[in-house]
Amino acid sequence: MRAMPRASATLRSAVRNTRGSSSSIAACHTPAKEAPHVNLVVDTHALVWYLSGWEPRLSARVRRAFSAAECGRSTIHVPVAVLFELVLL
Repeated sequence: MRAMPRASATLRSAVRNTRGSSSSIAACHTPAKEAPHVNLVVDTHALVWYLSGWEPRLSARVRRAFSAAECGRSTIHVPVAVLFELVLL
């Protein structure tokens, strides 16, 4: 198992880089059933792993939720407590 890089450096680089692989972009263009817009709340671990590129650590359901948010089909809310924990990393 490789060591996880420091989150603060990885988060900064993730914010500078554009997110979205070809698979997530393709998922945005596929016609979806008319599902209602969903509001989700993210946990610290899920956000850090997603932004730092450790997506394999996330479940398929969580990866789909982030993909849906990138496509505008859902909204992911980040609680203040999560932001506080990110500052402490």
